Formats: sequence, structure tokens, C-alpha cells
Amino acid sequence: MFRIKKLSILIIILNIVFANELVFRGKSKERLIGTSVPLAFTKMISQNYNILPSQFNPQRGSFLIISPDGVSNYLGEFVTFKKSQGFDVSVLKLSETGESAELIKVAISEFLANDPMLEYILLVAVNERCCNENHYVGTFESCHHAQIWIDLKY
Repeated sequence: MFRIKKLSILIIILNIVFANELVFRGKSKERLIGTSVPLAFTKMISQNYNILPSQFNPQRGSFLIISPDGVSNYLGEFVTFKKSQGFDVSVLKLSETGESAELIKVAISEFLANDPMLEYILLVAVNERCCNENHYVGTFESCHHAQIWIDLKY
């Protein structure tokens, strides 16, 4: 454990010493000027890179939803709603991404590599313990066999 801490500190120090500049999704400050960036990141980019919002093009980005196969059939109204807000919405089923956290992370990384305007990710999971009397915070819909959970990451 001690070696891991020393290695972590060494890596952090090397990153600070050898860091040339900040990058946002692989783009330096010079490459960000005049390009499109997701609207949700406007303030962060403006503050961290010291760029005026008028120097880049904030636009509504894409919205990725990852859900179990059986749940994806019920997302139609939500997808329509998000599209009405200007998002490009994509739905990936767990059969496409894989069910483990690592496979989902890989799928998100691949999606981001193909769509640099990714703005939000919605992870939908099913909790099959709904038959007991516990009610969970975060549930948006209850059904007889499952409770559907949403975990929104910015």
C-alpha cells in the first residue's frame, strides 16, 4: 500500500512538472478557439482556458442512454422529450455494451471518441427487489416486477 501511495504521488508530481497545458477532450486552448463544444461545458472551458464564450461555439450536444434491453422499449417518450430540447439522443442496450462496469466504461469511451459533442450520459438500471416494502430514493417508475433506477452523470 505504501508503494502505491508513493507511486501515485510521483505520477501526480510528474504530471504537474511536465504538463504543457490543459486539454479538453484532446484539444488545447488554441484548437478550442472557433470550434463547437457541448453547451454544458461552456463555463468550465471559459474559466479553465481563459477563453471568452464568443471565441468558441457552444452547442447542444448529444445525450447517451445506456439501459437494460427490456427497459429500452419504454424510453420512447423520454427520448422524444430530450430531442425536443435539441439533443442528439442515442440509446445503447446492455446487450450492445456488456453488463460489467468495465465494459460500459469502454462503450462510453468508444462513443466519446466517435462523438466529441457528448454532453450527458444517462445510466438506467433495474432493481428486482421491488416486492419488499422498501422504497428507494431515485426511482422514477415502479412496476410489479422491478423498479427502474436512473443515475445521471454530468
